[in-house]
Amino acid sequence: MKLYAWGIHHTTAPVELRERLALSRDELPDLYRQLGKFGVEESFVLSTCNRTEVYAFGQKGDPGDLRNILAQHKTIDPGDLQHTDRRFVSSEVVDHLYQVVSSLDSMVIGEPEIVHQVKGAFETAREEGAIGKILGGLTQRAFQVAKRVRTETDLSSKPTSVGAVGASLAIKIFGQQGAQEILVLGAGEMAEVSLRNLMGQVEGCNVHVCNRDQEKAKRLAHEVGGEAWGLDDLATVWSKADIAICSLGIQQALITREFLEPLVAKRKGRPLFIIDLGVPRNVDGDVRHLEDVFLYNMDHLQHYADDNMKFRQELVKECLPIIAEGVKDFESWMSSLESQGVIRDVMKHHREIIDLELEKSLKKLGELDEKQEGEIRYLVERVLKKAMHHPIHTLRNNPGEEGMNWRDFFLGRRG
Repeated sequence: MKLYAWGIHHTTAPVELRERLALSRDELPDLYRQLGKFGVEESFVLSTCNRTEVYAFGQKGDPGDLRNILAQHKTIDPGDLQHTDRRFVSSEVVDHLYQVVSSLDSMVIGEPEIVHQVKGAFETAREEGAIGKILGGLTQRAFQVAKRVRTETDLSSKPTSVGAVGASLAIKIFGQQGAQEILVLGAGEMAEVSLRNLMGQVEGCNVHVCNRDQEKAKRLAHEVGGEAWGLDDLATVWSKADIAICSLGIQQALITREFLEPLVAKRKGRPLFIIDLGVPRNVDGDVRHLEDVFLYNMDHLQHYADDNMKFRQELVKECLPIIAEGVKDFESWMSSLESQGVIRDVMKHHREIIDLELEKSLKKLGELDEKQEGEIRYLVERVLKKAMHHPIHTLRNNPGEEGMNWRDFFLGRRG
């Protein structure tokens, strides 16, 4: 039985490829069924703006198999993924997931969204019956490690997110002059985080929230003192915007060059700054060729985030010992599970031998009353426990000793 994982990431794959592998909630039941049919005993799928990853536990398979299953599910040639992926086995899986949940592997190190995203993915996997004892234990320990990273290092004192970086980028490049009208396309967490960061830097701005679900748009608009719109009002609301934050969960670009071109012409040179946080993208890349339109997607945000990479890397160094300690703790837990199984097998094996020999001896002794037979059985049980005390102690305290197969050793098997 082994742990293994496969995935792509913003550092290995461009946004175009990440779009093709992005998984919606509706796709996951079928993917989990495919993983189960292959022989994966436990699985966990994480799909965010910056990554798509599959974690697995079982007797069968390796990271390449996870790639092939996902490629088949998304109708992609596995060869297209061969040089853009990341593969992990055994303790590498534990170390990687702990770094992901602790936000050390994020586009913007320290972002808080990833914990919520992993928890949501975990709940989905559990609802689909894909989570068992091992991946359940791994994920729960990942949350504990992430909490230690936040509370025991300075990483939590610099709470940044991709949405916050997008907001900072808008102010840095666009400036506050003329950036009084803010459009938010979408009403989810990332859109809200980015909006609130912008509002904190642009005093007196007017907010327009446009969303498919108008009730969600009204809720967010009410909270920020803005105005709610439906998708039918796109042309009207886009003509008002100075800065547009796009974060809709859609499968293809909604804002195209053809849609924006006539609206831009009416703006008479008034700049339009667009932050596209969607994966898949909400805005067609061709839009950036329009005059006075500035478009930044998730990949562009990475370049801005790199400005402070040296400082963030220093913070990462403080976190790595906590990650390493967590990995060691998980390995000890896994070893203890193995040793418990060995202890059960060893005790069962010796009980069967003793019970067989005891029954032979009782027959030879002839008629015994109930008290005499009970005393003999009690004596044998005490001898068994005393005889097995040292082996069991050895198993519990040295479960992972390299090169030693304790099950074969204590059961008298020879390899």
